Amino acid sequence: MTPFTYQESDVHRRYEVGRALASDATDALMAFLRVHVAQPVTLIVDLGSGTGRFSTALSEAFAAQVLGVEPATNMRATAAAKPHPPTVRFIPGRAESIPLDDSMADLVFMSQVLHHLVDGPKALREIRRVLKTEGKLCVRQATRENLDCYIYQRFFPAARAVDERRLPTRDKLVSLAKSRQFRTVAIETLGYEIAPTAAEYVEKIALRTYSDLECIDDGSFHEGLKAFREYCSSHPDLPKLAENDVFIFARE
Repeated sequence: MTPFTYQESDVHRRYEVGRALASDATDALMAFLRVHVAQPVTLIVDLGSGTGRFSTALSEAFAAQVLGVEPATNMRATAAAKPHPPTVRFIPGRAESIPLDDSMADLVFMSQVLHHLVDGPKALREIRRVLKTEGKLCVRQATRENLDCYIYQRFFPAARAVDERRLPTRDKLVSLAKSRQFRTVAIETLGYEIAPTAAEYVEKIALRTYSDLECIDDGSFHEGLKAFREYCSSHPDLPKLAENDVFIFARE
């Protein structure tokens, strides 16, 4: 596996296109959050905010301030250059050392961050520290149980192997949260469409914005992409859906 960090890559230049979600997928996620996060909400921490693709949606869903905390300068700069409302801003920081005082946040939101953390238990301690007593943690995360729905991985077995090593199972994620004094409020599997057509699905994968594809060597990537492109050409109606698990935790 090739070491990958967002800071040392150029993925920020193509991330918005490669990882774009349809509006209904974002709406479904925000609706799920509103059901399980008590309002009013004053401050949301978008932890590992990347290019800020959920930051504005979070602010609008809860009429709240959103602070995007992101360690990669290039991803953070891309986020800051987008037309976010004044209720959204971005600062440097890591999950293991969140630059906030104690008990400030009503909600900490993490999307596809857990498997990139250097120290997951330490990050959860920090999250608990910055949350208010009634605050919630939302983890949107691919788990091992989700992997079979990712059709592209059938053509990139090395990428599949990366995720089998680094992604948690649902039970493992819940156990990790419990070990850091969080209780489970809700778990939901939310599906979404990667692209409307098979051809567009291939072009998204070709952008190589999924970190499992960045972790494999170039030869394996190009070989897999060629096979995937050929398959999609002959199977235009292939499933274009993916899914993530969404966990809501509360402080104990």
